[in-house]
Amino acid sequence: MTRHIPIAAALLFGLAAPAFASFAPITYQSSRELIAEACTRLGNDGQGWGLDATQGDFGCRNLVTGNTVKCREDGSCTDYSGDPRWKNIQTILKGGTLNRRAQAA
Repeated sequence: MTRHIPIAAALLFGLAAPAFASFAPITYQSSRELIAEACTRLGNDGQGWGLDATQGDFGCRNLVTGNTVKCREDGSCTDYSGDPRWKNIQTILKGGTLNRRAQAA
């Protein structure tokens, strides 16, 4: 059983390594309201935080692509491009199995 751990670690690293080599982040100014509207348009594919608050950091993540915008309270935002395999990596990390039909698409 212990010999499976290095194999699983190597597989996970192979899947996750390209995520660390994504594009450099883009920074800009935006408002909490604009980020909330964009996140709402994503529907179930969007995950926002701090959007209903009046203070603190806020942002939104596209759950399909892993693309994320993180903003500070002052409105300075940074976009992070996600790895297209982000959803599959999250599924593996949570112990789930991949849908082969979705993987082929």
